[in-house]
Amino acid sequence: MKLFKNKMFWFVVFIILIHYPLLHNYYIDDKDKNTIKIAVEKLYQDYCHEDVVAQVSSNWIQEIGWIGGTVHPFYVETSSKKVPAFSGLFGRKQIVIREFGCYTHELKLDRESQRFIPVEPTEAFSSHMNDKAGIPLEILIFYFLIDCVSVLAIIVYILVRIIRNFVISRKRAQ
Repeated sequence: MKLFKNKMFWFVVFIILIHYPLLHNYYIDDKDKNTIKIAVEKLYQDYCHEDVVAQVSSNWIQEIGWIGGTVHPFYVETSSKKVPAFSGLFGRKQIVIREFGCYTHELKLDRESQRFIPVEPTEAFSSHMNDKAGIPLEILIFYFLIDCVSVLAIIVYILVRIIRNFVISRKRAQ
């Protein structure tokens, strides 16, 4: 019970709770990459008629796109001879491949069946550019500042405790 009375314990719990959205976004991105991997392997079976092993990678941070917009691309490397690598864009709602060597139109991910299906011309991904996955750079800078202030507060708290204990021990010695 003494632990719950400690101010430092509650400070650390507060910092962990602040970082929960960041950890949640990382979990969602990792889950999406696994879904993309399964769908890409099915995509090669459907359109290229070959079995491949796919490796999906993406940056956790949103990249700066043209005209200042942000995008969140993913990159796929496969063991295929026809299309060894390609890229696409993914957001929270849609995951899209714009160019794929074995198919000429855009493809979007159907999350339920874990397959890429053709995109209707009326629902192009460019109309959903506000649907971005990943973490914006501004948010990471904000968390970096929070972490710096937190570490500084912990250091000041520890130094004040050390100085206070030192002063108390000197008074007792006199």
